[in-house]
Parts: sequence; structure tokens; C-alpha cells
Amino acid sequence: MDIETKSPSSPSESPMSGARERSRRLLAELQEELSSAEAKSSFLSRVSHELRNTLAIMKTASYYLKDGVAGPLTPRQTRMVDLISRNVDRQGRLIDNVLDLAHLRSGKFNIQLRRCDAAEVVAEVVREFKLLGGGQRLQVELGPKPPAVDADPDLIGQVVRNLVANALRYAKERVVVSVGASPAGGVSVSVQDDGAGIPSDRLGELFTEFVQLPAPDQSRPLDVRGYRGTGLGLAICKEIVLGHRGEIRAESEPGRGARFTFFLPPLEAL
Repeated sequence: MDIETKSPSSPSESPMSGARERSRRLLAELQEELSSAEAKSSFLSRVSHELRNTLAIMKTASYYLKDGVAGPLTPRQTRMVDLISRNVDRQGRLIDNVLDLAHLRSGKFNIQLRRCDAAEVVAEVVREFKLLGGGQRLQVELGPKPPAVDADPDLIGQVVRNLVANALRYAKERVVVSVGASPAGGVSVSVQDDGAGIPSDRLGELFTEFVQLPAPDQSRPLDVRGYRGTGLGLAICKEIVLGHRGEIRAESEPGRGARFTFFLPPLEAL
């Protein structure tokens, strides 16, 4: 009777060898993904540069037309030139927002941490909106003295600015910005409007790029500068707050407005 015998497993079939092969494949996939991310970032930078140049030419041309360099304009022609100029500005903001979001998600965005007074950052943003003519509806409430945090004041200001601009688009009469110490330590900043509110089943979409929820009485409301949103502001807010190891959330009840709140951790948590 023949007895079948098995030869010892070859090194390539050993568990250790299999683990090494899986690690090699995983590393190759990771390198390919990183290479793809870098290529995407490089592509976005090149395309954005070309688009910015084109938009700058269009913006300059619209200025010259409005100043009468090519001859006097009729009232209707002036309105058309203004329309071109506003849309050029909007496309420029869209390009900037796309680049900001890509840089934030790439992990290469440079956050300049330093001692930051969140209340002062909020006050500066409110002053900006008052100068723009939309600040008359803004109300600031200071809670318990917020502690100083390590944060990038420019980026935190961008978060507050985006939240306030968004709230002003949907508010009926006022927007309340609250700043104070959070219960868990650190800083809490919230922006609340008195608009129509957001359906509960749509709250989860708010921080996704290019998502815009229309108000019941206006399909895409303007902000105080006359711009329509790009659908990227809240996604950028989320990435900035996460980059500070913080948290951002939205709360709303239909008919009772919406509240956006972000938290920055205490100093020792950074």
C-alpha cells in the first residue's frame, strides 16, 4: 500500500512569508494611494492657477467696460456687466474653497497654533460684518469667560465667518453668536439663526461638500455681500475644527431656526 507523504512547506508558503507578502501588497497600495493624492493636489493647483488667470482677465475687462473705456454703457448693459463681475467673484471664491478643502483633507495644511482668545476672534468677525452692512442683525452673547486655547486664529475666524454668513442668509431677523467655556473644558462657540430651520433627516448632510439646503421661500439665498453659497463652507468648517481636534455639530427644529456649535479642546488636549 502506497502511503502519500507531504513534503515540508516551502518558505513561500509559510505563515510568516504570507504575512510579509500581504504587508508588501498593502504598502504598494498605500504608496499608490499617496501618489494619487499628490497627483490630485498637483492637478488642482495647476488648474486653479489657470482658472484664476482667466478670471482675473475677465474681472479686469468688466472693470474697464463699467468705467466706459470702450464707450458709454446703457443702463441694461451696465446691469449685465455687474452680473458678469458678480459671477466672476463667485467662481473665484469657489476655486479658493475647493483648494482649501483639498489642502485640509490632504493633511498638509499648515495650522499655526498659538495662544488664542476665541471671544476676540468672534468680535473681529462681527466687526467685519457690520462694515459689510449685514451686522445689524448680529447679536453676541458672552457666557462664562472662555479659557485661552492653542489654535490658529485665522482659521478659527474662517469657521466663525462661514457660520455667520450662512446664518445671515437664512435668518428672519437676527443671528446670535455665543462664546463661552464648554462644560468639558475648552471653548464653545455657537451661531444660531431664527430662520425656518432644517428638517431632522437633512442634518447629516450639512457638512458634506456641495450640499445646499434651500430656504422655503427662496431657492438659493444670498449672503450679505450678494453672493450665493458654494456648498463648501460647512465642509471646510468641519475640516478646520477636526484639525484642531475639536468637534462641530448642527441642531435644528423646523420653524425654530438652526444652531451650529463647535468646540475647541482645552490646552492640555492638543
